[in-house]
Amino acid sequence: MDGDRKSTLVFRSSNHTYYDGKRHLPAVSAVIGQDEDKSGLLNWYAERAAECAIKETAHVDKLRRLEGDEPAKEYVQKAAYREMTSKGVAGSDLHSVVDLHLSGQQVPLYLDGDTRAMAEHIVTFLDDFKVEILQSEIRLANRTIGYAGTSDTLGKVPQSDATLPIIVDWKTSASMYDKPWYSHGKNGQQLGAYSRAEVMFFDDGSESDMVKVGDIGLIVMVRPRGFRVFDYDLSRAWPQFERSLARYHWWKGAGSLARGPIRPVGLLESLSAAAAEATKISQLNKLYQRALQYEVWSAEMAAEFAEHKGRIKGDPAANGQVTELATKRARAAR
Repeated sequence: MDGDRKSTLVFRSSNHTYYDGKRHLPAVSAVIGQDEDKSGLLNWYAERAAECAIKETAHVDKLRRLEGDEPAKEYVQKAAYREMTSKGVAGSDLHSVVDLHLSGQQVPLYLDGDTRAMAEHIVTFLDDFKVEILQSEIRLANRTIGYAGTSDTLGKVPQSDATLPIIVDWKTSASMYDKPWYSHGKNGQQLGAYSRAEVMFFDDGSESDMVKVGDIGLIVMVRPRGFRVFDYDLSRAWPQFERSLARYHWWKGAGSLARGPIRPVGLLESLSAAAAEATKISQLNKLYQRALQYEVWSAEMAAEFAEHKGRIKGDPAANGQVTELATKRARAAR
């Protein structure tokens, strides 16, 4: 579909970022990711590592014996990553299935077993729920408060809302399918953000006003063994996304809160005066450590301390002398 006017919105697939002219718009997923409860994901990562350590003990021991502890530790750490990549499903494949289904074609035979099974589940969902798809893989943006994202499907689902289209997204995560309660907050916010978009924009550089959608959205959690459908109250989820967006910008700008590092007033002068009065090398060493602590050590101070060190050791050339810089600092400190 093409829009009815030229757009300044651009999606860069190489790094999954959105721009409106020269202005960066944070992705909905990035906003929610800054604020979401990651306990479920952390538990899943920990479970995969634990299973690897127990079920693949022989292989881990072999790695330790032949290559050392670090390669063995890295193998256990990447257990979750290996599972995700081995069972991962390309979103583009599933979107292709939707597009083929719309045109009356069958699920393609070239898909691997798991992907094909999941694609067939999506087709079953579309048929069982009598989904009338209006848009597939549609990019959305809200310029007023600044965010953008890509929704899987915009369509009509009779049992959810008989008059308005709704946002429908599918998720292929195994952990989400097995323990959906960890992701309800994230999913609700994501659908809520999409539902409050102002415009839809397209690859041809055009855009259109966002169609009015209902306050119910659907998430289809699909795995090779089946699918589960949840509906979400977006009128409750939207205010939380607004708060998440505010927190996202707060964290991004938090660096401006810190001014420093700061140092005690007159630090350089006091260090110089103390160095001029030092009678032991150990005293100079403590002053040196203090200068490092406050990040004020410099070539000038190094020359000054070297002269004081020579004086303390009885070097005739340095005995009773301090550099001009040290003298000025010592006088200023008194």
